[in-house]
Amino acid sequence: MTNKYIDETAPWVLAKEEKTNELKSVMYHLVENLRKVAIMLKPVMGSTSNKIFKQLGISEELTSWDTLQSYDLLKGNIKVIEKGEPLFVRLDMEEEVNYIKSKMKN
Repeated sequence: MTNKYIDETAPWVLAKEEKTNELKSVMYHLVENLRKVAIMLKPVMGSTSNKIFKQLGISEELTSWDTLQSYDLLKGNIKVIEKGEPLFVRLDMEEEVNYIKSKMKN
């Protein structure tokens, strides 16, 4: 749903058109949704979850299960870091296929 929201609201277009208020609203909702996704990932991908919180500038008190049912908890200015490191490195498909083929020969 969040990915669909990004496609539908096109925040890059809002930024280009300098629609600041609309862009702020879209970005707020995205950060709030990603905060909740990160909370739900915590039990199985704790380090990834922590990286998401860090990149979004989410304080620790907003990372507990108890906050999942609440919305609009991100008061004040949230400072998302300008360029975060990728959470998952994109794999090179050809390299992966070659690796698998080499392992199958053994």
